[in-house]
Amino acid sequence: MNHHTFEAVDQEVRKFDVNAFTAESAVKTAETRRSQLVTVYAPARPIIMALASMPMIPKAWRAVLTLFIGALDEANPTFKAGKDL
Repeated sequence: MNHHTFEAVDQEVRKFDVNAFTAESAVKTAETRRSQLVTVYAPARPIIMALASMPMIPKAWRAVLTLFIGALDEANPTFKAGKDL
């Protein structure tokens, strides 16, 4: 499992425009929600990876998080499985 520093994760999160996804004017359709999931996954991925590598998180939880990351990586054509920051 890759280890990420707080600074690297924070840098990814700060690049993300939260306001674009929380605006009342944002159109909510199945397609835009899928698009939002793909977009939001980019800054969320290092957070999830960091959690999945923490020994204080139960092993079964870490396994589920790792599977979740892998599933989204495979479903998202802009990501390659195992891609690092």
